Amino acid sequence: MSGKKRLNGFSRTQMSYRARHYERDYGDEDKISKVEEISRAFAMMTCINSNFQLKMIESSAFREFFGHLSPRFQLDTLESLKADCLKIYREEGRKIKEILRNRDGQVSLSFEKLKSRDRNCYMCLAAHFLDDTWKMNRWVLLVWSATSYNLLVPVLKSLNYWEIEEKISSITFKTDIDIDETVDKVKDHIQKKKELWLNGRLFHVCCWTDLINSMAWEAFDHISDTIDKIDEFVNSAVLDSYDQHNATNQTQLKTDNVHDCINRGRTLPHWHLNYSRLKEALELHSPGDFSLQNVPHNYLLSADEWKKVEVICKLVDKLKNIERILFESKYINASILLSNLLELHVSLRYEASTADSSSSVIFTKMLQKLDNYGKDSFLVLAVATVMDPRCKMMYIEYLSSKFSIGDCNLQLSTVSEVVHVLYDNYATSTPQQQADSTSDSDYYYCDTDTSESEKEDYPSKKRKAGISKGEVEGYENLENTKKEIPNHDQEEKNNPKKREEVITKSQEEGKNNMKSHLHGYLQFVQSTIWPPKSDLERYLGEPVLPWSQELNLLDWWKAASPKYPVLCKVARDVLSILLSSSDALFTEERKVDSRITSHGPALVNALICVRSWLSNN
Repeated sequence: MSGKKRLNGFSRTQMSYRARHYERDYGDEDKISKVEEISRAFAMMTCINSNFQLKMIESSAFREFFGHLSPRFQLDTLESLKADCLKIYREEGRKIKEILRNRDGQVSLSFEKLKSRDRNCYMCLAAHFLDDTWKMNRWVLLVWSATSYNLLVPVLKSLNYWEIEEKISSITFKTDIDIDETVDKVKDHIQKKKELWLNGRLFHVCCWTDLINSMAWEAFDHISDTIDKIDEFVNSAVLDSYDQHNATNQTQLKTDNVHDCINRGRTLPHWHLNYSRLKEALELHSPGDFSLQNVPHNYLLSADEWKKVEVICKLVDKLKNIERILFESKYINASILLSNLLELHVSLRYEASTADSSSSVIFTKMLQKLDNYGKDSFLVLAVATVMDPRCKMMYIEYLSSKFSIGDCNLQLSTVSEVVHVLYDNYATSTPQQQADSTSDSDYYYCDTDTSESEKEDYPSKKRKAGISKGEVEGYENLENTKKEIPNHDQEEKNNPKKREEVITKSQEEGKNNMKSHLHGYLQFVQSTIWPPKSDLERYLGEPVLPWSQELNLLDWWKAASPKYPVLCKVARDVLSILLSSSDALFTEERKVDSRITSHGPALVNALICVRSWLSNN
């Protein structure tokens, strides 16, 4: 931007007027304060807004703009701006640390790679949690330039600095040899500090988008030679069609799309492009669409090859649909993901058992990937599904029977046990007055309508009826009192003071007898009352909600918190577990802004962290 042009909508005359007004109204001390205020504003804008770059302060046009505002006003240097950014990072970091230290819930971590244009690899460690308002927070804790030799130490130091080692429930990550080993070591370290949920069975959470991407590329790698032939087939078919003018406009449009996919597919790591070009090729293969006179014989596919492409496309189409359903949904939830993955599992088992030997190998590999994911993440998805009021345990039972997941009863009992163990852990750590905040409707009276089977369901909870020892003693004391009073009639007549003492004593004994009588009655009433049901028992015992895509689970649990004071804490921590750590559309790692990587690792860490902390402000 030229310095001769108008800046920010002001002419030179207008800016000179503003400068004179500024110098007239502010003294020297005010000017110093104003300089510090503006310097901090620059740093804050740099931290919050990725479009406001550090080097902007060195722009001649930018400096001229402020020169017109005040000739005496000197902008900071680039190094001063960096120092201000780091200062803001330290100040905001102290606030974040205090919040993390004082929160009573668990924290879920994500661990992923970031790439930069200079081909350096960065690691990003972030914390995810639902706050007291049920708002999801993602706070980056550390970004550092990494190699396979320095993954563990920075992570452990960061967890120790933020004082969250005893609050970590899980880590979500993309499958990678180095990352897998690091996560295992982090788990071992944390288990020395605290007892993990279910001895760590919910700790490993694999990124489901990474699973989908890896399975898709596995399928395409299996037919890579065929894909090369298809490229040449499409090119030759299009050329032949163009020369002989015997293709319809619609077919030409399809061909243009294929060309576009092929050209872009060489640069974009997007497996959807491979899928699109294969689908288009299958349509072009339909008899009569093209004359294939110009297609070299070695690029023509056999019937078996076309059949293999068909099967692969059909399978990858299921992967694509899973992404579409989840990402087009207003609210991503575990129940939808769980059902789609189970359906995919059934399809893979069928294809692996019916395909030829060469294709069966690839389907078996994909099935193994899915099984490995389920081994690490099935329980997380299942527990999160139970925390959905539209699903609860009934949905797990339905999925188990529909997809024949091993021993159906075993799966149900496992999920039920996990949910109850989690709840019991939270119940023991919840203040009793909060856990007992239930209404009279939470009690169930034992009457003549109660079946014997219902009574047997709670043998340990039902108290034995009967008259207490206090009641018996109370009635005996009452009879003794009646016998004792007449024996003192003559003495009372001769001694009025003694008579008054006897009456007072009788009244006190009567009060004590009444207390004992009421205590016995209370025991009798309690013996006919079943103990109050827990939050979990009431939640699971109530009917599921009608299915609605518009239901926001977080809003529902926020409203239901007073009704389920303990269970809502379980739901809050379970629903905050991240199911995917990256963008599903691309298989490559997310990139670090190249405009900040040149300023050193400390500033890269500071800017990325602060932007995540203040992004909602």
